[in-house]
Amino acid sequence: MSTIELRGVKKSYGANQVVHGIDLQVRQGEFIVILGPSGCGKSTLLRMVAGLEIISGGEILIGDKVVNNLEPADRDIAMVFQNYALYPHMTVERNMAYGLKIRGLPRDEIALRVRQTAEMLELGHLLDRKPRELSGGQRQRVAMGRAIIREPRVFLFDEPLSNLDARLRVQTRLEIHRLQQETGITSLYVTHDQVEAMTLGHRIVVMNNGVAEQVGTPDEIYERPATSFVAGFIGAPPMSLLAATVSDDRQVADIVPGLRLPLPRPGTPGQEIQIGIRPENVLPCDAGRGSAMTVEHLEVLGADQIAHLVREQARLCVRLPRHSRLSTGSLLNIEVPAEAVSMFDQQTGLAICPFPCDATSRRSARMTTATDKTASGSGSAAPKIGIVSLGCPKALVDSERIITSLRAEGYELSPDYADADAVVVNTCGFLDSAKAESLDAIGEAMAQNGRVIVTGCMGVDEAAIRQSHPGVLAVTGPHQYEQVVEAVHAHVPPAHEPWLNLVPEAGLKLTPRHYAYLKISEGCNHSCKFCIIPDLRGKLVSRPAAKVLYEAERLVEAGVQELLVISQDTSAYGVDIRHAATPWHGEQISAHVFDLAEALGRFGVWVRLHYVYPYPHVDRLIPLMAEEKILPYIDIPFQHASPTVLQAMRRPAAQEKTLDRIRSWRHEVPDLTLRSTFIVGFPGETEADFQFLLDWLQEAQLDRVGCFRYEPVAGAAANELPDHVPEEVKEERWHRFMQTQQAISEQRMKQKIGWEYEVLVDEVDEDGAIARSKADAPDIDGCVFINGETELEPGDMVRVEITEADHYDLWGQLV
Repeated sequence: MSTIELRGVKKSYGANQVVHGIDLQVRQGEFIVILGPSGCGKSTLLRMVAGLEIISGGEILIGDKVVNNLEPADRDIAMVFQNYALYPHMTVERNMAYGLKIRGLPRDEIALRVRQTAEMLELGHLLDRKPRELSGGQRQRVAMGRAIIREPRVFLFDEPLSNLDARLRVQTRLEIHRLQQETGITSLYVTHDQVEAMTLGHRIVVMNNGVAEQVGTPDEIYERPATSFVAGFIGAPPMSLLAATVSDDRQVADIVPGLRLPLPRPGTPGQEIQIGIRPENVLPCDAGRGSAMTVEHLEVLGADQIAHLVREQARLCVRLPRHSRLSTGSLLNIEVPAEAVSMFDQQTGLAICPFPCDATSRRSARMTTATDKTASGSGSAAPKIGIVSLGCPKALVDSERIITSLRAEGYELSPDYADADAVVVNTCGFLDSAKAESLDAIGEAMAQNGRVIVTGCMGVDEAAIRQSHPGVLAVTGPHQYEQVVEAVHAHVPPAHEPWLNLVPEAGLKLTPRHYAYLKISEGCNHSCKFCIIPDLRGKLVSRPAAKVLYEAERLVEAGVQELLVISQDTSAYGVDIRHAATPWHGEQISAHVFDLAEALGRFGVWVRLHYVYPYPHVDRLIPLMAEEKILPYIDIPFQHASPTVLQAMRRPAAQEKTLDRIRSWRHEVPDLTLRSTFIVGFPGETEADFQFLLDWLQEAQLDRVGCFRYEPVAGAAANELPDHVPEEVKEERWHRFMQTQQAISEQRMKQKIGWEYEVLVDEVDEDGAIARSKADAPDIDGCVFINGETELEPGDMVRVEITEADHYDLWGQLV
């Protein structure tokens, strides 16, 4: 087994360039599928790896050796072609043994290898036959056996199933999958068939006109296409692509009159975009809701059917149960959840929001100049650093500390890659999808700048980062601020007189001036089976209460009007230091969530608590909310409701007591907002467990809810649990969960029409102000839109009457 690396590999025939600078790292034992239409360059790329085509530029490495100038026979590879390439006059046994024979291996060893390989491929009873006596599937297995028997470092497959009928394709595909699992040989597999790609590949390279449009796992390629080409190529039927214009309220795409769909993130009013929707994400709804479209054509596909819908020039597909009562020409009302919509630039085809996210995971990856009006003028020769910050608010706080240290030493912050002397990428490393996003962000920074320092949670797996991006300058782990700054010093020395570049006393922030995250601890003492956060960020380490309060005081003095308290487990704050008290303005404040919240409540600003586990002492916080010392908002990660699943997760399982406490909290604080996240499809989750969760949701009536499909995160104990839930079942349960919660959320939001609320303005544009109520945390909850109020400014606190509501957002007018 070996690794494969392609570095800027190109191929030209005269002036015609057919492969344009492909970069790819294939890990040892990985099965990579190169997918694309005819003429995209996929087979040419494979033949360059094999040595059958001379490359025009770049490097190809197998293991640690550059093989550009090596003959095919010297590359230690085996290739399987679509035409089998068997010797017609030789038996199966002689075909398989021939390569070993000409290498001079002893007869006994050849016989042993032939027998073992034939047993693996179930060819033992065919050894005496010649190719003409075999079926197409059997011939292909012989071709694979001839490759396996050589024990090569790398397998190369060039459309090996193209000549087989549909039944044999399925059978042989299973054989190839089993073969790769058993041998673990690093493999490149070329195909134009997306079913082969999605079922066989660990990762897929989608090619188009000689360019790698996207590299990712099958789930990433399907759910988060990086370009409109990928979106329209993957899927059966593929994603529907519709030309649209962003509406004036920034939240909706206008497609044709009468057809409007929500956006997963605000756009620019009037912006011309493409939106993409998978057929399974189009949801039929009752008349009077959603948008009506005409059924143009129906395709019955066994268990389900595809309805092709049209309205004027807009067309999309919807996947429905086979027995849905539809006919050609009938009307169907449809709606699409915002989180299921992909956005693409109409000119370039690039994804505008390349990682569509639900309400639980709106990760922000941003190059930023931070919130700092003391930066030096444009004539400064100070070195410039770019910052890309991914993941949760805890990582955002880490980024803020890094940039505060750098600015204090005279560095400037660059808003783009081209102008930066180096780029710091703060990664997220919890879910596999987050790791992939982090690797993509590193790759983008490497491609556009080339001088990249990596930090954050994924930094604990330096080998994985360097395997994908060997040229990064340095890698550090989470909350290693000093090491990041030292790495910057090593590669971009500071200016000679850093004291000339002052930093605000409150430090630099990646958030707007009027709100800030306040981290009270690092790490976590829990052992939840689905989570690896303690492995990434360590055990609980609480900050002394006085340090937290002095930081909060400086933030408030700098104009912050909302403090968002974050940690991995806010309820456990201070447990590790025995709730030790520290002096703050002449009094002793204990490192306890209640004492800290009470003290923060004295600043007269909004104080919002995140990641609060439902321990009994949380009840003590409710009176503080009733007295308006802290916001009536609790973010509690329930994760599930079924006692069986909670026990399997190693989470608190007293869901009945939790419901009682929720009722008690709301009795004491009627306007209390409860936000939570849940996981569906955890190993062992039965349909009864899932229905229990849906019933519990109806009973709990939570205000803000997000949902993850369970992912087998590398290193998590849950991977060893039995009875993993099939992906299609996870997907179906996720949609049912979101539909259930959407109905609850819509009902609770509409109850607010006619009420008056104090709101905090976050943004103002030509259409009006975008604000938040006490029930809305930034980036993860809803907004309050105040149309027409263009004279307001970010940070203004105003009172509005609510006039309209949808599932997540409110509209209001000043009172």
